[in-house]
Amino acid sequence: MVQIVRLMVLAAIAVLASLPFHHASTATATTAAGVEPSWQPASERSQPVRRHPYAGEELKNPDWMALQVAWQAEFDAAQPAAAAAQGPAAPTALTAVNSGAIPQLIQDIFSPLGAGAVDWAERVARCESSYNPRAYNQSSGASGLFQFLPSTWAGTPYASQSAFDPMANTKAAAWEYQRSGAGAWSCK
Repeated sequence: MVQIVRLMVLAAIAVLASLPFHHASTATATTAAGVEPSWQPASERSQPVRRHPYAGEELKNPDWMALQVAWQAEFDAAQPAAAAAQGPAAPTALTAVNSGAIPQLIQDIFSPLGAGAVDWAERVARCESSYNPRAYNQSSGASGLFQFLPSTWAGTPYASQSAFDPMANTKAAAWEYQRSGAGAWSCK
């Protein structure tokens, strides 16, 4: 989540860097010495200039890289406090695989269908997603442990849940296995 927010901030900075830099405020378009900034075209020199949001200084020639570095430093400095406030990190999909939680989940859900179904389900989940509940195929849109296509997922009783939910994905796979057998998957 933090990486997504970081990427969004960087993308916003890139977009801002490509825009003409002026802002409607009460500031005048002159520096403290009374000289108009040279970076503005003559036609815009009477326009107000944007003020730096933190220091309150006029930005005459914005250095976007310096701003990005400053914002990144501010963000990084806040991370230990945020992590401490959240407590221990939630287990990741990889932690769940390493701890055996995903294979155990498959065994629990498929065991009423027999030992052969459990063996098949473990092979298919390992082949399709390497037991990664967040697996996603960009070309087909297949998602989750058992790599359900969006159209197939929509036809399951679990369509109201996320295909990335390992419990829902495994239950949907067991439902599909009971309904259609092993033929729905390319991995056997």
